[in-house]
Amino acid sequence: MLKIIFDWLEVWALLIPLFVVITRKNQPPILTPIITYVLLALIINSLANISWKYKNDYNFPIWYQTNTYFYSIHSIVRFFLLSWFFIRLNQPLLLTIKKVILILFIIFLIVNFSFEPFINYWYKDGKMESTISTRLLAVEAGMMLFYCLQYYFYILLQDQTEERTPDFWIVTGLAIFSFCSFPIYFFYQAILNNHRTFTLNIWLVQKICFLIFCIGVAYAFYISKVSTNAVSTSE
Repeated sequence: MLKIIFDWLEVWALLIPLFVVITRKNQPPILTPIITYVLLALIINSLANISWKYKNDYNFPIWYQTNTYFYSIHSIVRFFLLSWFFIRLNQPLLLTIKKVILILFIIFLIVNFSFEPFINYWYKDGKMESTISTRLLAVEAGMMLFYCLQYYFYILLQDQTEERTPDFWIVTGLAIFSFCSFPIYFFYQAILNNHRTFTLNIWLVQKICFLIFCIGVAYAFYISKVSTNAVSTSE
């Protein structure tokens, strides 16, 4: 039972903020990128898990018999939607750099997938094998962490440390997720080649951090209904 819970964590964790946003409607416009992310992430993760859990039971097409590229899709979606969120925050500090990062990320995607197939799979002893794009995931996590650190630096400069607005809880959840995920993604392939069991176990850490991120987003949705004026926004 516990294994099933952890296997589907990246799906049901997203139902927490989705439930809150459904029950507490009229969320402020600044949270639109986050709401969009939750919906798209739920779809992507559901498709990934269905492929992973049921590929041996159903005659899925060849492109759906591996789920690793869904992690790339999720990473790209998360980066662009959360970049949109950070840019819309009323924080002029490093605003130009935030926009430059978007361009750099697009260039990185073009270069990365020029050398690495987007759907990366092969056959070994008659069995399909595949791998996630750890380079993409690590770069995305690093850039998200930069956004979070810049956010905290700004509120320290503005002496807003006593305020706990909805965006604060989103960024805090994202910071925890990105901080823990970056080393996992960065060293994942090297660890996988030498300590496969340990790699599978450490992936649970990434899932738990994702749950924390989802809880942070859910709490942001919850308090934004009560104090929508507290959300800093740049329309």
